[in-house]
Amino acid sequence: KLAQEYRNRLVVAWQARVDGSFSPLPESVLQAIATIPSYRGQVDAIRTKHLEVLRLRAELPVPNQVCATLERITAAVVAKDDAWRHLSGSGIPDEVIDFLRQAGTSGFSLAKLTPAIQAWLGERDLLGTFRIRSA
Repeated sequence: KLAQEYRNRLVVAWQARVDGSFSPLPESVLQAIATIPSYRGQVDAIRTKHLEVLRLRAELPVPNQVCATLERITAAVVAKDDAWRHLSGSGIPDEVIDFLRQAGTSGFSLAKLTPAIQAWLGERDLLGTFRIRSA
């Protein structure tokens, strides 16, 4: 029983450590972007890296592989974040792409929300997807 409790606590601590190194995906935003063919590959790359982190998070690494696993997690997070920053293609106005990138990661200033962004979100039933939070 003690060994199982120890393992459970290790799993919780491991998952907390991994959770601190990446942010969840804004799935509804990704779904909207993926409807545009020129973005599907980029969305798939973002999801693939995110799923890699989740897979590594789910498994408690063996003691001699902790550093290597953390390096793999860091590499996947960097690749996912880089793919977000470099999201580009055709079919979405640049200001909307900028909004989606920022809203999906660090947050977007309400002062920069334009009618064009609101219209694009409204046409795709995404206005209710985003929430305002104070900094």
